Amino acid sequence: MNKLTLIFVFLTSISSWLHAQTTPSSDELFKNARDAAFEEKNYDKARLLAYEALEKSPAYGDIDVFIGRLFTWEKNFDSAQYHFTKVLNVNPANEDASIAYADLEYWND
Repeated sequence: MNKLTLIFVFLTSISSWLHAQTTPSSDELFKNARDAAFEEKNYDKARLLAYEALEKSPAYGDIDVFIGRLFTWEKNFDSAQYHFTKVLNVNPANEDASIAYADLEYWND
């Protein structure tokens, strides 16, 4: 290998590593979403962060439950129901989703 090839491989490796270090994980995004909702009372920001986390980890049921709760608090019951049902279809024993769905039904009469 010549020096130019080695430099290219090195720079490509460093670039990939730096990108991985600066891209937040789904857990970090989920934490930031909860902070936006509970500390900032900014549900739009919370939902955007949660959807970004869900893109990284589509099977992360807690994020769907959280999004559903955001929709419930905003009285957007159809969207909330969608997220709770999505989780319960995959895992009918998910207690958080069941409780959140029950809360939705209670608040929706």
